[in-house]
Amino acid sequence: MDETSCSLIQYENADISCYAPTSSSDDQCIQTDISITSTRPLVDSSYLPSLDHATTAAQEFPELPVHSDVTLQLWSDPWHQAREYRKKVYEPPYVEPSSDSTIFEVEQDAEFWVRQLVLAMMNTEDVKDTEGSRAKKMFLPGSCDPLLIECTSREIFLALLDQCKHGFRSPAQYNKALKPTRGLEKDKSATCEERLGNIIRVLNSNKRVCKDVLYEDWKIRLLVNHPLACDKEKDSQKGSNDQRRRRQQLEREKLKKTEEQLRMYRMADGQAMVTGDGGRSNAGAGYGFQTDGTLTEARVGQACASPQLQPAIRSGNTAS
Repeated sequence: MDETSCSLIQYENADISCYAPTSSSDDQCIQTDISITSTRPLVDSSYLPSLDHATTAAQEFPELPVHSDVTLQLWSDPWHQAREYRKKVYEPPYVEPSSDSTIFEVEQDAEFWVRQLVLAMMNTEDVKDTEGSRAKKMFLPGSCDPLLIECTSREIFLALLDQCKHGFRSPAQYNKALKPTRGLEKDKSATCEERLGNIIRVLNSNKRVCKDVLYEDWKIRLLVNHPLACDKEKDSQKGSNDQRRRRQQLEREKLKKTEEQLRMYRMADGQAMVTGDGGRSNAGAGYGFQTDGTLTEARVGQACASPQLQPAIRSGNTAS
């Protein structure tokens, strides 16, 4: 990497200087004389507005609206407490952890189960997804980072243990295990091991679920809470998408048919004019349209049987 494309970064109380790329390049930084004693960067006061005084921020960002009625919580440790608040438990475990011996068993075989999760995510055989689906293509060999899949699998495993030990960390309106529909009762009554087995089966057969959890931790939380409902929801979405595609295909075919009929009408009209037939008095006369926009079958038949249209039809077939 050319040093001219880098900017020099210095750290306070440190005998260090390194060159960092000024653009989003993947090149490695070139470091020399590294002896770090502190990693707090020296930030120029002109680089960021002062956040200690509201007046300074208001002067530098005059376009920002001012809400005098908004006050921050007076927490002793706001950053840590804010993060904990966002992760708070809304629903305790459905199965009492002290009575679920499979939690300990699953923990003891952690690496085995992580491997099963990885294999399930990477599987593309006998899945519910169509051959051309983007979700399936994401998990074909060489298409996705194997390390990302493993890290996701470990995140799923940890989220499962947290779910079984502490409960569901999201509001009730997103909890589909509270009142499971018929056939999905195991989302609520399953032990830790049974829940993990359901998760693996869903990931193995439904690549749309795999796609969701690959980048979204929120979707991981939903998956470990109600894996069967997640699977059913994706199936329902796929059904709606398939219906929409079939409807669009029918509309395209209908439009193509109408355009073809209109083309024959115009060809018949043109042939009638060339033969001195008085324009639309014969082959092109009285062509009616149905309520759906297509020519009536009787008129199409009349056009095809017309002596004026036969040469055009033959020439058109020959050209095609």
